[in-house]
Amino acid sequence: KNELTSVLNTIESYHMNAIVFHIRIMHDALYDSSLNVKSNYIAGADFNRWDYLEWFISEAHRRGIEFHAWLNPYRITNSATSASFITNKYAPYPNNPASKTENIIIGNNGAILNPGEPAVRNFIVATCMEIIQKYDVDAIHFDDYFYASMPANADLSTYNKYKSSSTTTNISDWRREQIDLFIQQLSQTMRSYNQAANRQVQLGIAPTGIWRNGNGSVTYDANGTALTNGSNTAGQEHYASYLYCNTKKWVDEEWIDYIIPQSYWSFELYAAPYADVVDWWAKVVRNKKVNLYTGMGFYRHFSGDSGGSWETNLYEAANQVLYNTKHET
Repeated sequence: KNELTSVLNTIESYHMNAIVFHIRIMHDALYDSSLNVKSNYIAGADFNRWDYLEWFISEAHRRGIEFHAWLNPYRITNSATSASFITNKYAPYPNNPASKTENIIIGNNGAILNPGEPAVRNFIVATCMEIIQKYDVDAIHFDDYFYASMPANADLSTYNKYKSSSTTTNISDWRREQIDLFIQQLSQTMRSYNQAANRQVQLGIAPTGIWRNGNGSVTYDANGTALTNGSNTAGQEHYASYLYCNTKKWVDEEWIDYIIPQSYWSFELYAAPYADVVDWWAKVVRNKKVNLYTGMGFYRHFSGDSGGSWETNLYEAANQVLYNTKHET
């Protein structure tokens, strides 16, 4: 309680108005759940005696701070494992998708729930709705964990199983479609609930900063949808391998309420200059009912990971904030 209070005191001292708090890390729950197993990080928590999360959310709201519940939807583990190890672990939970081999993809550095299986999508949507119905959260928040780095044929059997019901013609487009289906289903479910319950729970995504590499040019169709081949960048694209998430489509369709691209780079990083990244995203959301927030990589000032002018310019953060003011709010 003291530790969480100190976090809120720090946030309040900086006049921040929201906290993004991790409550689902590895297909588990850091909250009171009847669907998901309890995380080891809160193994000793007795929610019948005291629900720390309920208290923390109320304390945040008392200070005028929004609470955004951060979930990793698919990730099971970040370490080497096998499908049999996972199914054995979840065998006592037969309604959990991780209890069945077809719902698991073994990646190069761990395992995820299989986005191509409808049972997985349904379970994650149910997980999100359990949180929304139990806790007074202001948003459900995902970052950049969708598909994982994996062998090329890791989900080939799933693709062959379902490709006949898809309009896609290759496995890459099919994977993007599976994530699209999940985001659309969750969006529709949340908005129906919001309307019925008079709530305004948002759905937000914080993907890596680059959708696709392109020339940065943006025009618009008759509906105000951005027409573009990508930002003026040369980094990893989350549209393609290995994440396979088409975030621009989620903006175009207005399935999400906000997007926070991880624009962690500096003005002087050649492969992905901050200004180019932010300007491109601002154009993409311009005519859509989707809020844009920029994710700033302040940690790069200390990390020594080739952060460009993050490491050399003491005013990098201030300059980025000032630069953002050129865009409409």
